[in-house]
Parts: sequence; C-alpha cells; structure tokens
Amino acid sequence: MSKRHLENRSLEDKILEYRSLEYLTLENLAYRMLGSVADAQDVVQEASLKVFKLDKQPRNLQAYLFRVVTNLALDRLRHEKAMRAHYHGPWLPEPLPTDQIPLAEQKKLLDKLILAVAEEDLHALVSLFSDDAVAYTDGGGIVSAAIRPITGPQRIAQVMLHLARRAEIEGAISYREVALNGGVGLLIHQNGELHSCVQLDGEEGYITRLYVMRNPEKLAGMVTLSG
Repeated sequence: MSKRHLENRSLEDKILEYRSLEYLTLENLAYRMLGSVADAQDVVQEASLKVFKLDKQPRNLQAYLFRVVTNLALDRLRHEKAMRAHYHGPWLPEPLPTDQIPLAEQKKLLDKLILAVAEEDLHALVSLFSDDAVAYTDGGGIVSAAIRPITGPQRIAQVMLHLARRAEIEGAISYREVALNGGVGLLIHQNGELHSCVQLDGEEGYITRLYVMRNPEKLAGMVTLSG
C-alpha cells in the first residue's frame, strides 16, 4: 500500500501502517541518538502513543513522528547526561545487530587483530593501531573493565594480550564475527557464555578506536544472536 493512499484513512490506521513502514527507521534514529536499543524502542513506542492521542491528524505523519521521536530522544539524553556523569568507566552504546554487509576494511583489520592475539604476537598487534589509537572498555561497574580509556598502540596491545591470556586461563574461548552497528563486530564467548563484544573504527589501514563491551546488561540483546 502506498503512503499516498494512507491520507484517506483514519489516524489510527495510518499510525499502524506507518509503524509497519517506518518503525525500524524511527528506532534507528532514536538508537543513533541514545546508544541504547531498549531506550530507542521505548521512545518510538511513546511517540506512537502521543500521536494516537491527537485530536487532529498531522498533515505529514512521517515528518511529525520523526520530530516527536527526536524531541523525546533529546529529553531522554538530557536526563541520561546526569546519570552518565556517575557511570563507572567509559560509557559505550549497546551493540546493535544489523543486516548490512560488514565494511571490508573493518573486517580485514578485525581478522588481523584476532590472528595477532591468537598468536600472542605483540609486534603484529602494535602495528595494527594508529599512533593516536584509543581503546574503550565498558563493564558498567558490574564486571572488570578499564575505568579509563587506554591510549597508544603499545599499551593497547599489552593490555589486550594480558586480558586474552587471563580469559583463556579462566575458560575455553571462542569467537564469532557478526554484523553490528552498520559494521563488523566480534562476539567473544567463554565456556559457551557471551563474555564480551569487540568493535573497531579503522582509517588508512590502521585501527583508530577499539570498543570492548563487557557490561552484561548491554550485552543482553546479543545473547540470542550469539547462540
């Protein structure tokens, strides 16, 4: 059914139809602003309820919904800003599964990263990072993670090898590459349980940013995907 045909339908029918057509787009918009899948879903749901209560039909329902979602997300961001000031360590957004084909450069860098860690090759690992590389880990104060960003290729590489060795001592480790946040990500399992999620940014053949999500609350949405 075309969007033009929706103009002659009831507001309730139009909202239901638009939710089918635009829900993922609205949710992606909210997620990009909030960095939380659950918060994005809540915002879109709240926006839909607000429109249901209108007495007059918006002239452009799509534009109206986008504006409402944006405003609701901004309100939530202002509230979250105060909360994140007291967050334990770096705050990272939740991993979001996508259907997009991973970026070739990201995948190549991630494959090299996995190999260097597996072979415990410090030199190879250091060579993958740009001079101004930064690594962020998010444990949310629930599990162990660095409470400050890790800077510099040498330091990042040393920390990664140390964590990898410790993880292997604690249990069997396995990896799985998945499409996340429009790029490629790595799910790490320990003894069959989801342990962490790794994503990266690359530029000119080097890793510029490394993101390690360990917060189990933010990894909850990845459990089904990782199974």
